[in-house]
Amino acid sequence: MKSGRPHGFRYAIAIMLLIATAACSGQVARPTATPSPALKSKVARVRHPRTPTPSPVPTPIPTPLPTPAPTPIPTPETPAPTSRPVPPTPLVVPAPPPPAPPPPILPTPEPPPPTPPPPLSDHQNFALAGDVLSEVNAQRAARGLGALNANGALTRAAQEYSAYLFSTGDPYALSHTLDGTPSDRALREGYTGLVGEVLVTSPPSASGIVDLWLNSPPHYSIIMGSDYSDVGIGCEERPYTGTDGYTFDIVVCAGDLGIR
Repeated sequence: MKSGRPHGFRYAIAIMLLIATAACSGQVARPTATPSPALKSKVARVRHPRTPTPSPVPTPIPTPLPTPAPTPIPTPETPAPTSRPVPPTPLVVPAPPPPAPPPPILPTPEPPPPTPPPPLSDHQNFALAGDVLSEVNAQRAARGLGALNANGALTRAAQEYSAYLFSTGDPYALSHTLDGTPSDRALREGYTGLVGEVLVTSPPSASGIVDLWLNSPPHYSIIMGSDYSDVGIGCEERPYTGTDGYTFDIVVCAGDLGIR
């Protein structure tokens, strides 16, 4: 029984077997018959040329660049001195300030004038005070003692204190220390010696006043004291109203005797 396949198919099979055999032996047999153009075209597609393997290209190593050296900074040249020297700038030193003027010398202030004594009372009995001094000196002379000399400072102290005793309200309440000691009062008037003091409230009679002092031992020791040399007598005379309602004149006498 004849096959229905065409002759061309069998021819193609035979060509492929030949190519396979040639591939195994390394040789390809050339057909004697010239293949049809269509078959030649198919064989040409089977054979591919070998692509050569590229050789590796070495990577170039970068050449290191040299580090640039620092550019030196040019040193400015000192200009050569000219033939004419430049004079140096004069140094101006400020003048020292003038010394402060010395403080003015003020004159020493004079001490204030002493406070003038208060005006004497209008009730001072100067005549009686003089009579008392005369009576005291007479009694001293009778006893062989020297006379007492009237002293201005002691007289002012006695006059002021006799008036002060009367102004206290009770001339019979006598005290030697209402405004200090007898020496304090004398010193305020300028007398610097030691001072003894006698006081009395009495009717205005010089002999009666001296008798009262002589009959009191403390008073006697002062008015007849041999150490005393100076004296001041003050007698303040004013009307006085007693407890019985009668008014009469009395005196308060102060005698200041000094030792210097």
